[in-house]
Amino acid sequence: MRSITLITALLLFVATSAFATTYYIKADGTGDFATIQAALDDADPGDTVQLQAMTYFGPGNRDLDFHGKAITLRGDPNHAADYEIACEGSLSTPRRGIHFNDGEGAGTVVEGLTIHGGYAADSGGGILCEGSSPTFLDIVIIDCVAVIDGGGLACIDYSSPVIDGCSFGSNEAGDDGGGLFARNFSSPDIDDSYFSFNIADNRGGGALFVVNSFPTIDGCRFYSNTAAKGGGVMFTYAYGPVTDCMFESNWATETGGGVECYGNAQCVFTRCTIVKNHAPEGVAVWFRNNSSPTFENTIIAFNYTGSVVGRYSDDCNPTFACCDIYGHPGGDWIDFIAGWYMVDGNFAGDPYFCNYPAGDFHLDSVSMCSAAQNPTCGQIGALGVNCSVSPVEENLVAAPVSRLVACKPNPFNPSTAVLYELVAPGAVNLRVYDLAGRLVRVLKAGAVEQPGRRDAAWDGRDDGGHQVAAGVYILWLEVGTQVDVLRVALVK
Repeated sequence: MRSITLITALLLFVATSAFATTYYIKADGTGDFATIQAALDDADPGDTVQLQAMTYFGPGNRDLDFHGKAITLRGDPNHAADYEIACEGSLSTPRRGIHFNDGEGAGTVVEGLTIHGGYAADSGGGILCEGSSPTFLDIVIIDCVAVIDGGGLACIDYSSPVIDGCSFGSNEAGDDGGGLFARNFSSPDIDDSYFSFNIADNRGGGALFVVNSFPTIDGCRFYSNTAAKGGGVMFTYAYGPVTDCMFESNWATETGGGVECYGNAQCVFTRCTIVKNHAPEGVAVWFRNNSSPTFENTIIAFNYTGSVVGRYSDDCNPTFACCDIYGHPGGDWIDFIAGWYMVDGNFAGDPYFCNYPAGDFHLDSVSMCSAAQNPTCGQIGALGVNCSVSPVEENLVAAPVSRLVACKPNPFNPSTAVLYELVAPGAVNLRVYDLAGRLVRVLKAGAVEQPGRRDAAWDGRDDGGHQVAAGVYILWLEVGTQVDVLRVALVK
């Protein structure tokens, strides 16, 4: 996808200007223009606005408007963190990084910079695209908030940007799409991008929410995102291919820990890996309202307590081919998907990840998910064979030495029992953190425990004995070099 994007941009560049200019901007105002916006106002189609490696504050360096022109705004694709647009947005003073609303197309490019701290009273905390389809290459959108949808980026009304090599981290939406939101025939092309620790507070799609749109998603990773429905992603009345993607450690307070498909969502998931996700129902995937997507060459493994694949009603009938569902406490190919077991190349077997405890989900050469061991299906899962040390030779079992089993109840008020399991002796450290990474409570402080299943009570208080606020918290279990995490919700 990157090559197509660059060729398109190059053709537009040649067609629009044989004498394109590069303007150099400095955060102290001593460049070719005093601010980024002043450069965008003066630039002609085909021009480039090149930023110096600094942080850009204040008027003229946020709420940017490209005026529909095919201009490139560039930092450095290898060092995006050094080229920061600091929005300094808040509830009282909403500010975002960029607003595209003048029909910008693929020739409008934003590359190699960071959008930080945006706040939108509506949608698109970091960037808002309305009827515009620019190109985003190697950008970072972090710590942005939207009161409604799309904490990081919102694509509305036929907005279909190219999003390649980008990172969405710790963004938050009041309703849908903590990282990215797309609606009304918006079809973003999302490639090789990373979504982590994004939150959709009230509804769906911790990392990504798509409604009435047709995205293409390829080579992306969705890690530790949170929502009520669809902790990783939620598709509503949406179609489109999802290929070579990782869904890991996402959490939903209601349904669909990794993925939720709602309202005639008919996506096709090919060579994906869905692991270590959490939800009360549909811990890996959940379907509702006539949603019947297709799963091909996909691994669904080692997700936590709850029905691994669930549905609201029998009008949802997904199909499976060459899929491995394995390692779930309540069973694997069960309930309404039982008929797919040992049909069309489906099976239940240890995928032999290189190092499950360390989060390396490449395959060992002996895995039945590898193309060599399963030539009929070819590679199953997002990652191929690439182990520096074989888990078989080193006896690295697929399950970690220690693991968090569940919290009962979850959500809870006023207290919950944290269940954990050891399969070897070890010094146990069990802590509670908030979503900002601050230590809230130490439940276990390094005492050596023997193998078995145990529980530790948390009463919803911090180490000072104070009652903590309602919200989502991270349980962190550490035994030697082994780490496992689980999210728990305190409700009032």
